[in-house]
Amino acid sequence: MLQHEYLMHAMLVMAASHLRHFQPQEICHRQQELEHFAQVIPAFNAALSGPITEANSYALCACSLLILKYSWACPELADRETNNSIEIGFGSLLELYSGMRRLALILLTIHDPYIYSVMFYRPIETIRRYSKATNVPSELEAFFTHCARNGTALEMDAARCLIPILSALKIGEVELEASGLMPDISRYLFFLPMLSSAEYVQLLRNDDEVSLIILLYYFALVRRLLSGKFWWMRERSAHLCEWLLARLGNKCERCIS
Repeated sequence: MLQHEYLMHAMLVMAASHLRHFQPQEICHRQQELEHFAQVIPAFNAALSGPITEANSYALCACSLLILKYSWACPELADRETNNSIEIGFGSLLELYSGMRRLALILLTIHDPYIYSVMFYRPIETIRRYSKATNVPSELEAFFTHCARNGTALEMDAARCLIPILSALKIGEVELEASGLMPDISRYLFFLPMLSSAEYVQLLRNDDEVSLIILLYYFALVRRLLSGKFWWMRERSAHLCEWLLARLGNKCERCIS
Protein backbone atom coordinates (compact mmCIF):
# COMPACT_ATOMS: atom_id res chain seq x y z
CA MET A 1 0.00 0.00 0.00
CA LEU A 2 2.81 2.40 0.84
CA GLN A 3 4.50 1.64 -2.49
CA HIS A 4 1.38 1.78 -4.69
CA GLU A 5 -0.98 4.69 -4.10
CA TYR A 6 -3.86 3.15 -6.07
CA LEU A 7 -3.84 0.13 -3.77
CA MET A 8 -3.85 2.36 -0.70
CA HIS A 9 -6.94 4.20 -1.97
CA ALA A 10 -8.64 0.89 -2.85
CA MET A 11 -8.10 -0.38 0.70
CA LEU A 12 -9.45 2.87 2.14
CA VAL A 13 -12.51 2.69 -0.15
CA MET A 14 -13.33 -0.74 1.25
CA ALA A 15 -12.67 0.40 4.82
CA ALA A 16 -15.04 3.35 4.40
CA SER A 17 -17.61 1.10 2.74
CA HIS A 18 -17.38 -1.33 5.66
CA LEU A 19 -17.99 1.49 8.13
CA ARG A 20 -20.88 2.83 6.05
CA HIS A 21 -22.50 -0.61 6.00
CA PHE A 22 -22.49 -0.91 9.80
CA GLN A 23 -23.01 2.77 10.56
CA PRO A 24 -25.34 3.99 7.77
CA GLN A 25 -26.39 7.00 9.81
CA GLU A 26 -22.86 8.45 9.58
CA ILE A 27 -22.76 10.45 6.31
CA CYS A 28 -19.00 10.95 6.52
CA HIS A 29 -18.30 7.29 5.61
CA ARG A 30 -20.06 7.64 2.27
CA GLN A 31 -18.18 10.85 1.55
CA GLN A 32 -14.88 9.11 2.28
CA GLU A 33 -15.86 6.23 -0.02
CA LEU A 34 -16.45 8.59 -2.92
CA GLU A 35 -13.30 10.61 -2.28
CA HIS A 36 -11.02 7.56 -2.27
CA PHE A 37 -12.81 5.90 -5.19
CA ALA A 38 -12.24 9.04 -7.25
CA GLN A 39 -8.52 8.55 -6.59
CA VAL A 40 -8.45 4.80 -7.29
CA ILE A 41 -9.70 4.63 -10.86
CA PRO A 42 -7.36 7.10 -12.64
CA ALA A 43 -4.33 5.86 -10.68
CA PHE A 44 -5.21 2.20 -11.35
CA ASN A 45 -5.77 2.85 -15.06
CA ALA A 46 -2.44 4.64 -15.24
CA ALA A 47 -0.70 1.66 -13.62
CA LEU A 48 -2.39 -0.76 -16.04
CA SER A 49 -1.22 1.28 -19.02
CA GLY A 50 2.39 0.79 -17.93
CA PRO A 51 4.45 -2.41 -17.79
CA ILE A 52 3.15 -5.20 -15.53
CA THR A 53 6.08 -6.76 -13.71
CA GLU A 54 6.91 -8.79 -10.63
CA ALA A 55 7.26 -5.51 -8.72
CA ASN A 56 3.61 -4.45 -9.23
CA SER A 57 1.81 -7.71 -10.04
CA TYR A 58 0.49 -8.33 -6.50
CA ALA A 59 -0.62 -4.72 -6.10
CA LEU A 60 -2.51 -4.73 -9.41
CA CYS A 61 -4.17 -8.04 -8.62
CA ALA A 62 -5.18 -6.88 -5.14
CA CYS A 63 -6.51 -3.57 -6.43
CA SER A 64 -8.57 -5.33 -9.11
CA LEU A 65 -10.12 -7.59 -6.46
CA LEU A 66 -10.89 -4.66 -4.16
CA ILE A 67 -12.55 -2.65 -6.95
CA LEU A 68 -14.71 -5.67 -7.77
CA LYS A 69 -15.65 -6.19 -4.12
CA TYR A 70 -16.50 -2.52 -3.75
CA SER A 71 -18.68 -2.70 -6.85
CA TRP A 72 -20.61 -5.55 -5.22
CA ALA A 73 -21.05 -3.36 -2.14
CA CYS A 74 -22.16 -0.15 -3.89
CA PRO A 75 -25.36 0.99 -2.16
CA GLU A 76 -27.08 2.78 -5.05
CA LEU A 77 -28.54 -0.32 -6.71
CA ALA A 78 -31.58 -0.71 -4.45
CA ASP A 79 -32.43 2.96 -4.89
CA ARG A 80 -32.90 2.67 -8.64
CA GLU A 81 -36.37 2.16 -10.04
CA THR A 82 -35.61 0.46 -13.32
CA ASN A 83 -36.84 -2.28 -15.60
CA ASN A 84 -33.24 -3.10 -16.41
CA SER A 85 -32.02 -4.28 -13.02
CA ILE A 86 -30.09 -7.18 -14.51
CA GLU A 87 -28.04 -4.88 -16.71
CA ILE A 88 -27.27 -2.56 -13.80
CA GLY A 89 -27.07 -5.16 -11.05
CA PHE A 90 -25.22 -7.94 -12.84
CA GLY A 91 -24.06 -6.64 -16.21
CA SER A 92 -21.97 -3.94 -14.54
CA LEU A 93 -20.23 -6.60 -12.44
CA LEU A 94 -19.56 -8.77 -15.49
CA GLU A 95 -17.61 -5.97 -17.14
CA LEU A 96 -15.33 -5.82 -14.09
CA TYR A 97 -14.98 -9.61 -14.02
CA SER A 98 -14.00 -9.46 -17.68
CA GLY A 99 -11.33 -6.89 -16.87
CA MET A 100 -10.02 -9.08 -14.06
CA ARG A 101 -9.85 -12.04 -16.43
CA ARG A 102 -7.77 -10.02 -18.90
CA LEU A 103 -5.43 -8.93 -16.11
CA ALA A 104 -5.11 -12.53 -14.90
CA LEU A 105 -3.98 -13.69 -18.34
CA ILE A 106 -1.28 -11.02 -18.33
CA LEU A 107 -0.19 -11.92 -14.80
CA LEU A 108 0.28 -15.54 -15.85
CA THR A 109 3.08 -14.46 -18.18
CA ILE A 110 5.13 -13.37 -15.15
CA HIS A 111 5.42 -17.02 -14.00
CA ASP A 112 5.06 -16.21 -10.32
CA PRO A 113 4.54 -19.47 -8.34
CA TYR A 114 2.10 -17.88 -5.87
CA ILE A 115 -0.06 -16.35 -8.62
CA TYR A 116 -0.05 -19.72 -10.39
CA SER A 117 -1.14 -21.53 -7.22
CA VAL A 118 -4.05 -19.11 -6.72
CA MET A 119 -5.25 -19.05 -10.32
CA PHE A 120 -5.12 -22.78 -10.89
CA TYR A 121 -6.65 -23.81 -7.58
CA ARG A 122 -10.01 -25.48 -8.25
CA PRO A 123 -12.31 -25.24 -5.19
CA ILE A 124 -15.09 -26.98 -7.13
CA GLU A 125 -13.24 -30.31 -6.83
CA THR A 126 -13.34 -30.17 -3.03
CA ILE A 127 -17.01 -29.18 -3.10
CA ARG A 128 -17.86 -32.07 -5.43
CA ARG A 129 -16.12 -34.60 -3.21
CA TYR A 130 -18.14 -33.37 -0.25
CA SER A 131 -21.48 -33.36 -2.08
CA LYS A 132 -21.00 -36.93 -3.37
CA ALA A 133 -22.05 -38.10 0.09
CA THR A 134 -25.69 -37.81 -1.04
CA ASN A 135 -27.74 -38.80 -4.06
CA VAL A 136 -28.97 -35.22 -4.38
CA PRO A 137 -26.99 -34.32 -7.55
CA SER A 138 -29.25 -36.51 -9.72
CA GLU A 139 -32.33 -34.86 -8.19
CA LEU A 140 -30.93 -31.41 -8.92
CA GLU A 141 -30.02 -32.42 -12.45
CA ALA A 142 -33.65 -33.41 -12.97
CA PHE A 143 -34.82 -30.17 -11.41
CA PHE A 144 -32.70 -27.96 -13.67
CA THR A 145 -33.67 -30.09 -16.65
CA HIS A 146 -37.26 -29.19 -15.79
CA CYS A 147 -36.42 -25.49 -15.43
CA ALA A 148 -34.49 -25.46 -18.70
CA ARG A 149 -36.96 -27.56 -20.68
CA ASN A 150 -37.28 -24.72 -23.18
CA GLY A 151 -33.66 -23.72 -22.84
CA THR A 152 -30.36 -24.67 -24.39
CA ALA A 153 -27.34 -26.83 -23.58
CA LEU A 154 -25.54 -23.59 -22.70
CA GLU A 155 -28.07 -22.87 -19.96
CA MET A 156 -27.83 -26.40 -18.57
CA ASP A 157 -24.07 -26.01 -18.38
CA ALA A 158 -24.59 -22.82 -16.35
CA ALA A 159 -27.03 -24.65 -14.05
CA ARG A 160 -24.59 -27.52 -13.50
CA CYS A 161 -22.08 -25.04 -12.05
CA LEU A 162 -24.47 -24.60 -9.10
CA ILE A 163 -25.35 -28.27 -8.53
CA PRO A 164 -22.33 -29.20 -6.32
CA ILE A 165 -23.03 -26.33 -3.91
CA LEU A 166 -26.76 -27.00 -3.81
CA SER A 167 -25.95 -30.65 -3.14
CA ALA A 168 -23.61 -29.74 -0.30
CA LEU A 169 -26.26 -27.43 1.14
CA LYS A 170 -28.80 -30.27 1.14
CA ILE A 171 -26.60 -32.18 3.60
CA GLY A 172 -27.34 -29.39 6.08
CA GLU A 173 -26.14 -25.87 6.84
CA VAL A 174 -24.76 -26.78 10.27
CA GLU A 175 -22.81 -29.69 8.77
CA LEU A 176 -21.62 -27.51 5.92
CA GLU A 177 -20.37 -24.83 8.31
CA ALA A 178 -18.51 -27.47 10.35
CA SER A 179 -17.01 -29.12 7.27
CA GLY A 180 -14.39 -26.45 6.67
CA LEU A 181 -15.68 -26.11 3.13
CA MET A 182 -16.95 -22.53 3.36
CA PRO A 183 -13.71 -20.87 2.17
CA ASP A 184 -13.87 -22.97 -1.01
CA ILE A 185 -17.57 -22.22 -1.49
CA SER A 186 -17.06 -18.50 -1.01
CA ARG A 187 -14.16 -18.44 -3.45
CA TYR A 188 -16.10 -20.45 -6.01
CA LEU A 189 -19.26 -18.33 -5.81
CA PHE A 190 -17.29 -15.09 -5.91
CA PHE A 191 -15.36 -16.05 -9.05
CA LEU A 192 -18.18 -17.94 -10.84
CA PRO A 193 -19.37 -14.89 -12.85
CA MET A 194 -15.88 -14.68 -14.36
CA LEU A 195 -16.65 -17.94 -16.18
CA SER A 196 -19.85 -16.61 -17.80
CA SER A 197 -19.68 -16.97 -21.57
CA ALA A 198 -20.54 -14.11 -23.88
CA GLU A 199 -23.48 -16.15 -25.20
CA TYR A 200 -24.94 -16.66 -21.72
CA VAL A 201 -24.53 -12.98 -20.91
CA GLN A 202 -26.39 -12.10 -24.10
CA LEU A 203 -29.25 -14.40 -23.08
CA LEU A 204 -29.50 -12.53 -19.78
CA ARG A 205 -29.53 -9.20 -21.55
CA ASN A 206 -32.27 -10.51 -23.83
CA ASP A 207 -34.37 -11.27 -20.73
CA ASP A 208 -34.29 -15.02 -21.40
CA GLU A 209 -36.36 -16.64 -18.63
CA VAL A 210 -34.33 -19.83 -18.24
CA SER A 211 -31.13 -17.84 -17.84
CA LEU A 212 -32.84 -15.58 -15.30
CA ILE A 213 -33.96 -18.61 -13.25
CA ILE A 214 -30.38 -19.89 -13.09
CA LEU A 215 -29.20 -16.43 -12.07
CA LEU A 216 -31.88 -16.35 -9.36
CA TYR A 217 -30.45 -19.52 -7.84
CA TYR A 218 -26.94 -18.09 -8.00
CA PHE A 219 -27.90 -14.96 -6.06
CA ALA A 220 -30.03 -17.03 -3.67
CA LEU A 221 -26.97 -19.14 -2.86
CA VAL A 222 -24.83 -16.05 -2.34
CA ARG A 223 -27.51 -14.51 -0.13
CA ARG A 224 -28.00 -17.66 1.94
CA LEU A 225 -24.43 -18.89 2.33
CA LEU A 226 -22.23 -15.82 2.06
CA SER A 227 -24.09 -12.67 2.99
CA GLY A 228 -23.68 -13.17 6.75
CA LYS A 229 -19.87 -12.97 6.67
CA PHE A 230 -19.39 -11.36 3.26
CA TRP A 231 -21.26 -8.15 4.05
CA TRP A 232 -20.22 -6.57 0.76
CA MET A 233 -22.26 -9.14 -1.26
CA ARG A 234 -25.42 -8.84 0.85
CA GLU A 235 -27.40 -5.88 -0.51
CA ARG A 236 -26.90 -6.60 -4.20
CA SER A 237 -27.83 -10.27 -3.77
CA ALA A 238 -30.96 -9.43 -1.77
CA HIS A 239 -32.08 -6.79 -4.27
CA LEU A 240 -31.57 -9.01 -7.31
CA CYS A 241 -33.26 -12.00 -5.65
CA GLU A 242 -36.33 -9.85 -5.04
CA TRP A 243 -36.25 -8.37 -8.53
CA LEU A 244 -35.83 -11.77 -10.20
CA LEU A 245 -38.62 -13.35 -8.15
CA ALA A 246 -40.94 -10.53 -9.19
CA ARG A 247 -39.84 -10.81 -12.81
CA LEU A 248 -40.36 -14.61 -12.82
CA GLY A 249 -43.64 -14.53 -10.91
CA ASN A 250 -45.52 -16.18 -13.77
CA LYS A 251 -43.23 -19.24 -13.81
CA CYS A 252 -44.38 -22.55 -12.33
CA GLU A 253 -43.82 -22.86 -8.61
CA ARG A 254 -41.33 -25.70 -8.99
CA CYS A 255 -38.97 -23.42 -10.93
CA ILE A 256 -38.76 -20.66 -8.34
CA SER A 257 -39.63 -22.34 -5.03
